[in-house]
Amino acid sequence: MLMTVNGRIVDPDAGSLSALDRGFLLGDGVFETLRIHQGKPFLLADHLTRLADACARTGIIPGPHLESVAVGEVERARTLGLADAFMRITVSRGLGLGMSAEPRHPTVVTLIDKLPQLDPLWYSAGISVVMAEGRRNEFAATAGIKTTAYLESILAFRSAAQIGADDALFLDTQGHLSEATASNLFIVRGGVLHTPPVQCGALPGITRACVMRIADAHGVDVCSERPLPPAELETADEVFLTSSVREVVPVVSCDGAQIGRGTPGPVTRLVMRAYSEMRR
Repeated sequence: MLMTVNGRIVDPDAGSLSALDRGFLLGDGVFETLRIHQGKPFLLADHLTRLADACARTGIIPGPHLESVAVGEVERARTLGLADAFMRITVSRGLGLGMSAEPRHPTVVTLIDKLPQLDPLWYSAGISVVMAEGRRNEFAATAGIKTTAYLESILAFRSAAQIGADDALFLDTQGHLSEATASNLFIVRGGVLHTPPVQCGALPGITRACVMRIADAHGVDVCSERPLPPAELETADEVFLTSSVREVVPVVSCDGAQIGRGTPGPVTRLVMRAYSEMRR
């Protein structure tokens, strides 16, 4: 693992971050996670654009050199043998107590580590999901921003795991499908791809955007983003989730009910192959 705090290499197990950092105290920060493949960051420009937008929306000033910092750390990681890994860039508002604190200097943390061990059966056989008890608030000021306040997703994921499911799906406050705990959601019906819009509280995912481009390039019809009632899961031919680390993961059951034929479908498999080829 390679970790830096404000450009300084630190021991991840040591006391490297101030206890007064607002990212730790208040969840007052934003972040991005991306894949590194063969020593190269995949879609780095897209991730940095989204990070810059998150900083602008939250009023956090990250500094002008995030791209050069990220590229430098990726190169350093490659020399240490971390050529296939993931990278997380976290930017907090900095040090300060209370709601009114306005720190002058943000905290920038980069972390590069080996990819997590993902179960191969997820991709060959698919995963199971359940509906989360909580809701994504599409009207929240932080809707569509990747903030460090992740407790809602963590609790939903833990609840799903406790009953043997692999992930959980959120509805928005109006009862429409939104997203999974850390992934975007796609439904396939009659060969047409559907996905919840960001107006339903879904994150504007980098992998999500790639999948829509892939579908268009391979002749898969992409329906304009629209609110999806949860009942559409029952009539879907295929369902899959997308994220930068997990990439494209088929979903074969929801709340114990089989989706489609209960196996990864042809559109899902096409997207999985094409996305893997794009990354390579």
